Amino acid sequence: NILRRVVKIGQTTNRWPVAIIADTVLYTSSDPDPVAAWPGGAEWLGRSLGKYKPEGSARLDTQLQYLTGEPYKGKDAILHRVRGSE
Repeated sequence: NILRRVVKIGQTTNRWPVAIIADTVLYTSSDPDPVAAWPGGAEWLGRSLGKYKPEGSARLDTQLQYLTGEPYKGKDAILHRVRGSE
């Protein structure tokens, strides 16, 4: 289901994720607000089953070290940044 949603978003908006790990989809954006940056439309955001919830936002330069073609391991850095700012 995640891949179907990613393909639909990509075909509709021409925005494709730079990484996918389990249930996390990582998109780039110049907008630091993860809700505003989400390319999938507001109807797909939420906490109910089948919806996506923003987990955080980080500058691309802080994530480049994790975008190597190997399995993506930058989620903890994003979550740590979000939790540290609360």
